[in-house]
Amino acid sequence: MLLHAYLSLFLVLVFQGAWAFSDFSKACMKIILSNAPGGDIRVSAKCLNRSASLVETSIGLNSCLGNDNGALVPGKSFSQSCGNCDARADGVLACECKNRDNETRFTLIKLDNVIGNIDGRLSC
Repeated sequence: MLLHAYLSLFLVLVFQGAWAFSDFSKACMKIILSNAPGGDIRVSAKCLNRSASLVETSIGLNSCLGNDNGALVPGKSFSQSCGNCDARADGVLACECKNRDNETRFTLIKLDNVIGNIDGRLSC
């Protein structure tokens, strides 16, 4: 029992900054990206909460990402003008997005810059 208390305290101290707005990958594991209805991409993971317990959570990237003239940015509804997306092993999402002139641009965004872990729940 004492070992469990020490382990829980250790995990809380290690991940004490992990509930910030970004850097979800530092306190989440088994991160999976999958296609969702309407062209959205869903991020699913098991994330640590403040009690050092793992919580299953997911979020649609359409509520986190937008398209600003062909570039992925924090915002909403990126899938309306972006496609051919691929998640790289380094946590970067690569997509082709249309700019104002309807030209296709290749763009990248680091998901840790837009998704956070707030008490075990993915948020943007």
